[in-house]
Amino acid sequence: MLADGGFIERRKDERISTRYPADVLKQGKDQSLAATIIDYSEGGLCLETPEAQHIGEKIRIVINSNLGKQGAMLRVRWTIRRSEDVQLAGCEFLSMRDSAGFLNALGNNTSGNE
Repeated sequence: MLADGGFIERRKDERISTRYPADVLKQGKDQSLAATIIDYSEGGLCLETPEAQHIGEKIRIVINSNLGKQGAMLRVRWTIRRSEDVQLAGCEFLSMRDSAGFLNALGNNTSGNE
């Protein structure tokens, strides 16, 4: 996706495409923001949100899966504005321990649905 926009591809892990609903919780905010995970790998994921995220910002992502509610902490590494109400944010997992259960739950819900 980034290569199509003229960006250099630096990912080392295979990305898995999906469109999976998620909630984003920002530090210091009480309300969550609806988002869509559009791809993921062992190192992180790409989110589509209606509001801009900020590079360096720490966020918590939560999904509802058939394994229950799963969450992980992320850091926003890059952002792209697609349109007025569609923003992309590339995020990296802050903890591999956090990400293991999250990716397992996400993979169990998206297998065969991409």
